[in-house]
Amino acid sequence: MLYGFVDASRQGFRSSFATPNGMLYTLGMWGADDQSQSSNYRELNNLVTTLERHVSDGTLGQSEVYVSMDNGTAEAMYCKGNSSSRLLFELILCLKMLEMMGGLLLNVIHVTDKQMVEEGTNGLSQGEL
Repeated sequence: MLYGFVDASRQGFRSSFATPNGMLYTLGMWGADDQSQSSNYRELNNLVTTLERHVSDGTLGQSEVYVSMDNGTAEAMYCKGNSSSRLLFELILCLKMLEMMGGLLLNVIHVTDKQMVEEGTNGLSQGEL
C-alpha cells in the first residue's frame, strides 16, 4: 500500500507519496493553457500526470494506492467515472486506463484544506520540503 497527496492551485501543482524507498515529491508551475482551466481540471490533471510519472518509472506499479486531494468534486467525478465535461471525462478515462495498465487499485479520498496543510503537501509550493 502506498499513500499520497496531490494538490493544485491556479499557479502550480504538487504531490507527495510515501513509498518503501522514501518520500517522492513533485512540484511545478502550470503553463498558460492549464492555468486558465477550472480547479477541477487542474486537480485531476495533476493526479493523472503524477500517476503516469510514477507508473512509468515503476514506483507505483502493481500496488494499492491511496491518494488524498482537497477537491471533493474531482474525487466524486473519479468515483462516479464520468463527467459532462469532455476535458474532465478524458482525464477520468486516463485514470481508469492507468489503473488497468499499471496494475493499480486506486483509492481517491477527499480531505479538507486544513488536513492538506497539516500533512505538508500544500507547503511544497512555498519550498517547505
